[in-house]
Amino acid sequence: EGEAGVSALLCERARAWDHADYADLMILAAEKDAAVAIVTTSNQIVWAPVIWNRGLLPRGYGKARGIVANSGNSNVCTGKGGLKDAETMAALAARALGCESEKVLVASTGIIGHRLPMAKVRSGIAEAAASLGVDLDLLSGDAGHA
Repeated sequence: EGEAGVSALLCERARAWDHADYADLMILAAEKDAAVAIVTTSNQIVWAPVIWNRGLLPRGYGKARGIVANSGNSNVCTGKGGLKDAETMAALAARALGCESEKVLVASTGIIGHRLPMAKVRSGIAEAAASLGVDLDLLSGDAGHA
């Protein structure tokens, strides 16, 4: 189905730098199950998205329909609440993709030790899902410019 990135303003720095157009949440989607593989940390401290993804792909590979990712907040050292946030991200993206949440991987990067601002994540996922399949480069006039 494609990919879509939006500015959900999850990161305080993006607001401070007046980067309202900074894409900090994205969905990458396939029209049907796709072969996927993950490489995760060897660190003993693992975070919610890693726990979620390892649960979906215990051998490190399998099939998925998509991935939902955010930047600005890494969802690390956030306890059971952080795992619930990762599960919620997968469920929201899965609903948009028309699949089970177990078919959606989750990734986060950014500040450690802060819970995700889930109201913004929810609206960001909805906005990104609405943009799936739309060629944003063509709409913005940037087609062909890397």
